[in-house]
Amino acid sequence: MAIDKTSGQPLRVRSLDGYPLGVTVFDAPQPRAVVLINTAVGISQRYYRPFAQYMAQHHFTTITYDYRGVGKSAPPRLTVDFAGGFRQLVTDTECLIQYAQSQCPGLPLGLVGHSIGGILPLLTPENRKLDAFFTVGTQMAYPPDFGPGWWDSAKLRFQWFMLMPLLTRCYGYFPGKRLRLGFADIPAQFVHEIAMRRHYENIFDFLAQLNLPSHHLNLTCPTLAFSATDDPLCTPRAMTRMYSQLANAPVQYQRLNPADIGVDSIGHTRFFGRELSTLLWPLAANWFTQKLVASA
Repeated sequence: MAIDKTSGQPLRVRSLDGYPLGVTVFDAPQPRAVVLINTAVGISQRYYRPFAQYMAQHHFTTITYDYRGVGKSAPPRLTVDFAGGFRQLVTDTECLIQYAQSQCPGLPLGLVGHSIGGILPLLTPENRKLDAFFTVGTQMAYPPDFGPGWWDSAKLRFQWFMLMPLLTRCYGYFPGKRLRLGFADIPAQFVHEIAMRRHYENIFDFLAQLNLPSHHLNLTCPTLAFSATDDPLCTPRAMTRMYSQLANAPVQYQRLNPADIGVDSIGHTRFFGRELSTLLWPLAANWFTQKLVASA
């Protein structure tokens, strides 16, 4: 099916503490469910637009948004004291879960979490409202899990724990747009918290030090954990560390070798790229149809 070129409806939604967030709603014809997309860190909602359009064409009203400090939710100028750490991102996630449910009352609610976007819903009791949870590359970002080889691990450690904190200290934020590394600009608070996170084997223990309690045991809905074998962040050990924590949710694993679908790479981000749409996006649409529509 061809991608619908019609753009979604851009909106401003105030987070629970009043901060204005850039949100886009892709209305589905004859919607059967609503799907919220939680992005990876430092990746603008713009990257997920084609996927959101695809999901809307398959009768899922789909909502994308930017966390505060990023993309359409960024202030005119990021400064070093901008509040944009884990606590604020959880607030934004909680707000959008509530917003999605209020905009489509009575419809089942699914959430797509990419990378850190799959962690944030586990930190709010609002995850009880989810009827299905689809994660892509979500893991705890614990350095010993990086891989598969030593060089992949070394590159990630250098990027996240040396280069990004250093540049953030220089600029007062991480200048992703200026460097053209595929990142948006990222608030300094979040970069520093990710750097501190490396000292804790379990991310929930780290977040407890920030006085952020975890609500991962509240999650009871069907969960699909997708990863690619060439994703250096989401290795088998990383997946075990992450999903063994979800004791009350039925978790289905889907680990895909790029060669099995005739492509060179999928990695950590290409699931949402337009070039792999015909190969990968039906996985999400079909799974959500099964869990949100057929079982309703």
